[in-house]
Amino acid sequence: MKIESSRILLRKFKRRDFSDFLEIYTDKEIFKYELSNPLEKGDIEYEFNEILASYMYEAFDHLCLAIEEKESKKMIGTITLDYKDPDQKICEIGGWLKTEYTKKGYATEIGKELIQSLLYDKNCSKVFCSTVSQNKNACRLIERLGLEQEGLIKMGTWANGKNYDIAFYGILKSDL
Repeated sequence: MKIESSRILLRKFKRRDFSDFLEIYTDKEIFKYELSNPLEKGDIEYEFNEILASYMYEAFDHLCLAIEEKESKKMIGTITLDYKDPDQKICEIGGWLKTEYTKKGYATEIGKELIQSLLYDKNCSKVFCSTVSQNKNACRLIERLGLEQEGLIKMGTWANGKNYDIAFYGILKSDL
């Protein structure tokens, strides 16, 4: 699956991406609202190798892609796609950008392209995601991408010593 916008390319990870992958998965700011702390280097290396190995299979039920800035050819983030119901073609999306690339429109730009590709090229009936509702930047981004809040689970998760509400967002192909 290759998706691109004017500044961004979504592509499979390459071995050379490991240092950027490591930077993302050890960034405390990125993990501020995550259920776990940043991973240890050995765990990150294992996860990265699992992603590379998964490319040997052409199945699309779970896919992790690199977000590459076209101009610099640098990996600046990750996107994960999970088919929750392959028969109905319902897909969950999620991702992270390196902190220095946030608030520059990259996530909105590639997110719109990704959602359009999933709904039309991959013929998904629904695309959804979730985030903790206290992560206001993520909530605003998701809404800019056209997803509507479908539900809220109060105190739905415990992370980093705090309770967080989980907000669920979705978009139906039939609503477009």
